Amino acid sequence: MNYFMEPINLEMWPMFEKVTGVNHVECFLATSEMKKGDILFLHVGRQVMKYESGIYAVGEIISNPYILHNSPGDYCNEKNTVDVRILKIDYKEPFVTHGECLGYINQFRTAHKMDYEKGTELYRYIFGENVAYSYNAKRVNSKEDWKKVLKNEKQENNVMFDIFSYMLSCKKYTTNGVNIQKALGLNGIPNLDVYRFGQRVINLLGIPEQVRINNEKMYWNIPFETDYERNNGSIFTWRLRPELVEALKEEWNLTDIEINSIDLDLKEYMSDNNPDEYEKRIKSQVELRDEFVTRFNISKLISMPIDDFVIGRSQIDETGKNAFCYVLETQMRELGEMRGATVDKFGVWFSKDGKYEHTSKYGDNIEDAYKNVIKAICELIVAGNKDDYESIEKSLIPPLFKGKILSTYYPEKYIPIFKEDDVDKFLNILDITYDVHEYNTLEKKKRLLKTFKNSHDVLSKYSDYYFVRFLYGSYKKELKEEHTVNGEIDYNFEIVDFDYIGKHVTEKRNTYRSRETDYERINRNKKDIGNRGENAVLKFEKNNLISLGLYELANRVELSDNDAAGFDIISYNPDGTEKHIEVKTNSGSSNKVMDFYLTDNELDKMENDPCYNLYYLFNIKKNPKIHIVNKKILSEQKDILLQPVLYKVTIDVETKK
Repeated sequence: MNYFMEPINLEMWPMFEKVTGVNHVECFLATSEMKKGDILFLHVGRQVMKYESGIYAVGEIISNPYILHNSPGDYCNEKNTVDVRILKIDYKEPFVTHGECLGYINQFRTAHKMDYEKGTELYRYIFGENVAYSYNAKRVNSKEDWKKVLKNEKQENNVMFDIFSYMLSCKKYTTNGVNIQKALGLNGIPNLDVYRFGQRVINLLGIPEQVRINNEKMYWNIPFETDYERNNGSIFTWRLRPELVEALKEEWNLTDIEINSIDLDLKEYMSDNNPDEYEKRIKSQVELRDEFVTRFNISKLISMPIDDFVIGRSQIDETGKNAFCYVLETQMRELGEMRGATVDKFGVWFSKDGKYEHTSKYGDNIEDAYKNVIKAICELIVAGNKDDYESIEKSLIPPLFKGKILSTYYPEKYIPIFKEDDVDKFLNILDITYDVHEYNTLEKKKRLLKTFKNSHDVLSKYSDYYFVRFLYGSYKKELKEEHTVNGEIDYNFEIVDFDYIGKHVTEKRNTYRSRETDYERINRNKKDIGNRGENAVLKFEKNNLISLGLYELANRVELSDNDAAGFDIISYNPDGTEKHIEVKTNSGSSNKVMDFYLTDNELDKMENDPCYNLYYLFNIKKNPKIHIVNKKILSEQKDILLQPVLYKVTIDVETKK
């Protein structure tokens, strides 16, 4: 990281009124040298006499420099800007006075890069710690050393082996302590286990200790690296060191994990579509986008005449090619394709008959409709700036038009894909799992694609436009297929019935370690795919009722928000009676074995709730199938068909005398 000093003029920017505290994110003027991960010292001058001059706050830069548009009330508007997360702030007196700063900084007129050693010293002075050590310094140098460590570790009840096993299944062998805690069902982040493991490694291999300036010893970075840019406060990313991965594979007799098929698709696509050439080709449209956002800022939109907005006049009036809708749809086509839908997506337009037309949802006449369209666009732009997903979702503007506006005004936030079905299918193709209860709108799900792209070693180097072009160019066939997982799962299931033959006996196999299988943990790890299954069945139920013309009932179908209910979905039979549906989802394709977990609460509900239904969803990625479990057989033969895998211990006790 590098260190920068930023002079603050309180007459121009009321810092203490705007910054809410630690972790607050605010934009500041940038220099071209700044980058994500650098440290910024905020030095207040003497323009406001009640504040002593000096450094009052320190922040971490969380974005690379960009030009801030459409924020006329902001000091940084139309200037080179970075986003900064506040790490430390004092509202009463400076951490470092102006006089003390003179030992570290030699000018206070403009933002500038500091001498690294002086910046490090100043940071230590403010925080009382050393940040100059390397998070990722290698401590164990070879695969053979790691094999020696693994052989020295006890095999049973070893939390570190649980962690390694879990992380081997993670993408790029990377996760964080919170995810590990949830996946393994631990009481907290396993810092103490990592600490003790590090001590054992140091004692076994005789490697030197690593000590921070405050004498705190470091052990987590023996088995793990971290990705500094993805760290969030106290939540660090953990990535298994490559030498450790290789040692684990050999010691546990694991086969190499296959190369991600997405990377192979990308390599093939890039061979025919050079990304650098593409970025050069769209440069003029990117520049046009920046001009467009300046030209059509909110203050200008409010008073803009209708001819500067509508599409349809380009054939009779050359100025029609400069209209808001024409430029968005036609002149910036490479920055998000929105053709194909009818012209009424714009709300108002100039028809081939030579008159203005409008959609009735915006008003009874063209004047009211145009006024309301502009109002909706301005509200959308404001909501997009605030990441107000609820307001974005409720906007009257159709998804195609809405998505193009958001990705044009805020290209760093909103990826230019405008069809929810496409987003769902791309999420499935990229194997991005998510909680459908949390990511329940188009824009929220697009955030997942954005995160995937930004964390990809190759794609992160190029624009979102190239990423979107790659997706559509590589997966045209998948977009047309209906029998696939749509981010959730498509609801065009094949319904199958089974005869129940009897209990399935699993042949026991030797594993790479002797610890007993944690069935509860396995079940939790399947929750992501379970969430997809719930959302798919939700659509399936709604679609069935709609096909019968029962629209009111279809609108009442919903996910249960009460885990204690023992079921996932409240649906309805055609006669209006309730259906309580528990969904069990299996990514396997076997039509010989049903394999799922049933909690004690779910079993109780199944046996006592007459509205209870148990849906078994399987073969979801190729040909989704659904079986409605015969709960009568399951209940009558539970001693045979149900296998206990988890026991809760509840014992009355008293202290021995």
